[in-house]
Amino acid sequence: MANILEFVNQSANPRETMERLEKTWKHGVKVINACRIDKDFFVFGDGKISEVIPWEDVERIEMHIDSTEGERDMYFNKRYNHS
Repeated sequence: MANILEFVNQSANPRETMERLEKTWKHGVKVINACRIDKDFFVFGDGKISEVIPWEDVERIEMHIDSTEGERDMYFNKRYNHS
């Protein structure tokens, strides 16, 4: 949540911005369990890291999925890069 709070506190009206991000999280398009988007924001939060990215700041988003085979399972690792 730290990065989301940092983003909110940098805005002119933090309370309004937080309400707007909550709306994105509740009603935005669910990309994966930890990511929601709408026409204005890309919001990510998986319990370990969080991020809010206004679409106006995004040139490109990449999603990388890696898999490694374990003794009894296959493990998946996801990374998101934006620029």
